[in-house]
Amino acid sequence: MRFILIMVAAFVAMEFVSYLAHRYVYHGFLWVLHKSHHTPRKGLFELNDLFPLFFSLVSIALMWYAVGDPGHSDILALTLGVTMYGVIYSTIHDLYVHRRVDLPPIRIRYLQ
Repeated sequence: MRFILIMVAAFVAMEFVSYLAHRYVYHGFLWVLHKSHHTPRKGLFELNDLFPLFFSLVSIALMWYAVGDPGHSDILALTLGVTMYGVIYSTIHDLYVHRRVDLPPIRIRYLQ
């Protein structure tokens, strides 16, 4: 039960972490990377894609560390919650909002 609670708490906390990072980091001192997200893309990737790449590598490294020692199950739960948030965020934000992949149009009133 503890594992699930940590995972869910990490997932929920990521909404706040994501908001704060976007507002104060991405639109602050890392604007040099993030501004590519606010301009028309000239290819499949943009500099802003370095953010999810970096965060996924950190998460994978922490998962690897946690799986190596059963005493670190809290870290595993934390990284799984963060990863679930990242997958859902990427799906909604990049695929639905920004249409990074050519998919048939889907209209979801809540997300409009």
